[in-house]
Amino acid sequence: MATWRDPAADDEAAEEARVTEEAPLLRVDGEDEPKHLYRQNTTVLAFAAIFLFELAIGVMTPATNSMMETIICRNFYSFVGDPLSLAEDPRCKAPEVQGRLAMLRGWQLTIECIPAIVCAVPFGILADKIGRKRVLLISLFGFYLSLIWTDIVCE
Repeated sequence: MATWRDPAADDEAAEEARVTEEAPLLRVDGEDEPKHLYRQNTTVLAFAAIFLFELAIGVMTPATNSMMETIICRNFYSFVGDPLSLAEDPRCKAPEVQGRLAMLRGWQLTIECIPAIVCAVPFGILADKIGRKRVLLISLFGFYLSLIWTDIVCE
């Protein structure tokens, strides 16, 4: 006749057999730790993403400055004609136009820092709850909205 055995008792007995006072609390050298297998790939991927992001901003900044300079110059001198020829107009390099452009870019950069300061902690909490990838997608969506807003304002 077979006897009934409690599976929980078997699990507890197996756990007691594995955990002893002599058992190490940390991994022993030579044991396979999965973190080292992907740490280097993650670092390279992160640096590549940062490099591409900074490269895109570096390429985009002169074009944005040129668009804003053209708009400010057009407002100051009410130039009617080809907008591409306006960029080479020496009047667009006048202190009034350049001062206004510098003030506009300064305020733009200041205002762009506010969401980063305000949203850093809430995005961190959100990343703990829903995951980093989703929060990254949300922040990229915000970045694209800012680019669209710049295009709308400059037209």
